Amino acid sequence: EIERRMKVRTVKQLVVLALILAPLGLGAQEFSSPVLAAGQFRVELSALFYFTDERFGRRVEDGSVIKEVEPLEFDFVDTAVGSRLFPAFEDLEADLTTAAGTAITPVVLGGTRAVLTRDVVWLPLRLDLGLRDWLTVGTTVPFSRRRAEFATSIQADGADVGLPPGGAGTFLGEVFTANEALGGVVTTLCTADPSSPACSQATSLLAAGVGYHESLTRAYGDYGVFPLEGSGTGDALQSNATSLVNAYQAVGVSFPATIPLATEVLTEATYLDLVSNPVYRVKGDSLQTWRSPWELGDVEIHANARLWSIGLDTAPDEPDRLATELSGHWKRRRPERLRVERVRNLGRRKAPEHGGRVPVWDSAIDPGSQTSHGSGSDFRPRLSGAGGSLEPG
Repeated sequence: EIERRMKVRTVKQLVVLALILAPLGLGAQEFSSPVLAAGQFRVELSALFYFTDERFGRRVEDGSVIKEVEPLEFDFVDTAVGSRLFPAFEDLEADLTTAAGTAITPVVLGGTRAVLTRDVVWLPLRLDLGLRDWLTVGTTVPFSRRRAEFATSIQADGADVGLPPGGAGTFLGEVFTANEALGGVVTTLCTADPSSPACSQATSLLAAGVGYHESLTRAYGDYGVFPLEGSGTGDALQSNATSLVNAYQAVGVSFPATIPLATEVLTEATYLDLVSNPVYRVKGDSLQTWRSPWELGDVEIHANARLWSIGLDTAPDEPDRLATELSGHWKRRRPERLRVERVRNLGRRKAPEHGGRVPVWDSAIDPGSQTSHGSGSDFRPRLSGAGGSLEPG
């Protein structure tokens, strides 16, 4: 009995050893070749993720064009945020210049920091059918979802504007009343002697007062910011208000002596509201994280053909030991009219249809059909064995 058990154990050991030293042939289906055998059908779904936090930038500094890689948040980062980031502040500066009666320094909200990233999830569904051993046709239906993540903060260091003061409405009302009273004086003086210096001076003063009122009405209400107390612009506004007080009093009209100035700097909440609030003339998109729904991308119809191949056969019933082939491809792309968005700043992305790389610059796909074709030479050594083949990528 012991001898029989030893023989059985020895047989088992020999079987295990044989399996290790002489493995069975492995069978596999080649799925990487662009050309399928006639009658074969292939379904392929891959997941691609594109991420970027940089872009190819082009800007002008001191008269020179600078082209370099920039962070995506470049436009939202500034140590002195003003009209560069918000062009509408140029109009604010013009109104403040009129109200101050002299040139002013550029508007500065403060300094900002920001982080901006963009990513795209790309799910191309590819279907291929072998019509002939040398011809395969198919289609690619891609789905994508885009996302932008944004975070920003603002620091009040260096700011010369803040939130508009609460007493602006009362001040503007008093200026309006003073102009009405001055208008009555102008009528009296000019009716008595239209050519007199008093008529001319009062008329000029009234024109200046009306312009003062109109410019301050816009400055207080249209931009969401106003010069701070103690700032250079605030001092200039108060100085001109004092000059108007003296000029109005010279013709017997009272004028408000103190112009309301901002006392509170912007916070992150008021800074974001400045951009998104439609009441203000500082127009822009909402600065927040955003994600799109799943969208249908460019539907593509393609064909792959084997133009030439050669191999070394070892036996009629065995596949090629070494084979090379030359293939060509043709494709026609139909972009979506409504849902294909400009692909910005993704640098260089992998093209799933042929495994190469194509440049993606800040450009949009125009509506309509696009056709591209080419003879893509595909020289690849293929090592074949009894159960399958291996091709380098």
